[in-house]
Amino acid sequence: MNRMLNTIKMKEMLKKLKAALAIVGEWLWMFVIASFLSKRTEAIRKEAWDMNDNVMLLLFGDYLGLPNPISYYTLELLPYLAEDMIPWQRRIMNRQSVAAEKAAQYDFT
Repeated sequence: MNRMLNTIKMKEMLKKLKAALAIVGEWLWMFVIASFLSKRTEAIRKEAWDMNDNVMLLLFGDYLGLPNPISYYTLELLPYLAEDMIPWQRRIMNRQSVAAEKAAQYDFT
C-alpha cells in the first residue's frame, strides 16, 4: 500500500516538475528572442524605413523644396503612394540632422 502511494506521489511530482520545466523553457526561449532576435529585426526594420524614405525623397522631393526634374512623371505614382505621404513628410520634417543619424547608426560619434 505504501509503495502504491509513493508511486502515485512520484507521478504527481514528475508532472509538476515537467510543468515547471516547461515554464522555465518557455521563459528562456522568450529571453533569447528578446535579447538577440528582436535587435536584429529592429535593425532590419530601421533599414527598411531608411530605404523607404530614400525612395520617397527621390520621387517626391519637390514637396520638401528639392528640385525634381521628373516630378511630372512621378505624379503618376502619387495615387499608389498617397497614403504614405503624410507620415513620410512628418518623419522627414522631424529629423534634426540626417548626417547625425547616419553617424550614430555606424558609431562615428
